[in-house]
Amino acid sequence: MCTTCKSFGEVELVTNRAGRSVEQARQISFHMFTNGTICAYGYSSIPQVHIPVHVGGIAIYPDDLMHGNYNEVTTIPKEIAVEVADISDAHITAEKIIIKAMRRTTNDLRLLGEFQMESKSQIENSAHGSRAQRNRF
Repeated sequence: MCTTCKSFGEVELVTNRAGRSVEQARQISFHMFTNGTICAYGYSSIPQVHIPVHVGGIAIYPDDLMHGNYNEVTTIPKEIAVEVADISDAHITAEKIIIKAMRRTTNDLRLLGEFQMESKSQIENSAHGSRAQRNRF
């Protein structure tokens, strides 16, 4: 089904049904979010497109701006899309601070707390910087 969708120019599939072949979808760089996975083969059908669906606890409407991965999906209000894009690199950097720290050979909760504070500071600084940058123009 992902190959079919991609052949029509689609870049992602969001469905309130189960899906399969997650690894194959990744191999063709097709993004999908489903309400679960199944192992069964079957005749796939696309009864409707560009209709609202409820997936992952939220309603998704055609033309919604979305962010997600194979585990979760959310919508981003278009009026804050630029701000979200501006701070996304800082969020990735902040997450890497904790990941790098937890890959060390010895860890304790005190160190985790310190790295979480550093990560939070990274995010807060980028949010303030993003607002200041936009206010300059």
